Amino acid sequence: MNKSFVSIAVNSLEISVSFYVTILNFHTEKNIEPADGIRITFLSNTDNFTLELIERADLPAADNKGSSVSLMFSNNDLEEKRKILRYNDIEYLDDILPNGMKYLHFRDPDGVGIVLYE
Repeated sequence: MNKSFVSIAVNSLEISVSFYVTILNFHTEKNIEPADGIRITFLSNTDNFTLELIERADLPAADNKGSSVSLMFSNNDLEEKRKILRYNDIEYLDDILPNGMKYLHFRDPDGVGIVLYE
């Protein structure tokens, strides 16, 4: 299988899958359990971007709040995303860059930065 994807260690597979499905419209491609205490879910979106979420019982995910890595996704309706973020009590930064690009910045349940831009 020749496929590129981003792997993210998570503390709770259920919480993280729910976040990416509910907030960012990903869908589940595949769930696997390659070994005892390891669960993996592959998610993808309509742009064919794939995330691998890995939960390991023996190795909790790090707190990514200080991370310099962000996942960036284009979005055609930031107002609708603001409503979804507010409804789900997710804190976000709403800003416009000097070049006019609008964006929302927030974090996933494990602290990974997410940027939606229009």
